Amino acid sequence: MMARAGYHRRTLGWALLAVLLIISDHYLGYLAGIRSGLSVLVYPLQVVSGKPVEYLEVVAGYLGSRERLLEKNATLQDQLVTMQVRLQRHASLEEENLRLRELLASSIRLEERVQVAQLVSMDVGPGQHHLVVDQGSRHDVYTGQPLVDAGGVMGQVLHVGPFTSTVLLITDARHALPVVLNRTGVRAVAEGTGSLDRLRLRYIGGNVDVREGELVVSSGLGGKFPQGYPVARVSRVKRNPGGEFIEVEATPVARMERSRKFLLVWHNGHPAADRAGSGQGG
Repeated sequence: MMARAGYHRRTLGWALLAVLLIISDHYLGYLAGIRSGLSVLVYPLQVVSGKPVEYLEVVAGYLGSRERLLEKNATLQDQLVTMQVRLQRHASLEEENLRLRELLASSIRLEERVQVAQLVSMDVGPGQHHLVVDQGSRHDVYTGQPLVDAGGVMGQVLHVGPFTSTVLLITDARHALPVVLNRTGVRAVAEGTGSLDRLRLRYIGGNVDVREGELVVSSGLGGKFPQGYPVARVSRVKRNPGGEFIEVEATPVARMERSRKFLLVWHNGHPAADRAGSGQGG
């Protein structure tokens, strides 16, 4: 009981002292200097205690900005891919328009009726070169009909179906085309070699003047190809001393692997051309 009474007296004493100090500070300002000193001592602790919060705010702001930048970057990457695809499509359309203009220019130069045909498929095997176009018997296509592109002769129709036709290319090892050297008028036969970039010119005499780069055109002999269509350019001339003929190779002027649109030509005088009429096909 004595200990408890002593505890209560001490508590009451401290309480009275605190009240006196509060009253004295309020009226006399005794504790202002002490508070100022304590504030100086406490300031570093306040600064240090506040830094983690600032750092967290800075880090949170950085992470938020980085996330926004990443999202914006991803959006820009998607837009870039979309624009690249559109540009590729635009370039493809420009190239296609150019090819169509070249075909139109070729058709204007031709007197025969022509019809634009589009590539369906191409089969290039060992020695055999075929392609299929989207025109057939319902479009008056006939066997043996010439096919050209904007550069020159491609081949002739081998098989005709109702809606498509198979074309034998001039580079096929089985194909032979009567031609003339445009500069001299010397006749020869352009034979396929099984290579898309090479023809062999046969039956040119050993004393004939043949030069690399000169143009080879269709002769019109045989009745299948009209006269004067570009076929190839001489790429190699080899003379054999004492030989009856010289060896001549030529490169087709038609774009064998790149063309996707062609012209089917109705040769004047062919029954199918007569049935189809004389105007230019559309």
